[in-house]
Amino acid sequence: MEEVRQRVEYNASVKSSNLIILVLAILIACIGLNMNSITVLIGAMLISPLMGGIVAIGYGMAIYDIHLIRRSAMRECKMKCVSYR
Repeated sequence: MEEVRQRVEYNASVKSSNLIILVLAILIACIGLNMNSITVLIGAMLISPLMGGIVAIGYGMAIYDIHLIRRSAMRECKMKCVSYR
């Protein structure tokens, strides 16, 4: 149980490797929009690290951990702010 929690929190963290992958996913999505290609857009969604925060929020709700939900929601907001700028 503890190993699952550690992996979920690790995938939801805001760190340099996740930010680099997020920037690459943004670039791929821009290329897909310019080419009007749905498959490229879906590929960008698949490599985007934004799903880690969503999974962590869901896991926090499943185990009734308010602190995990709050931390994950804040991390998700930070990642979305980076992706919108």
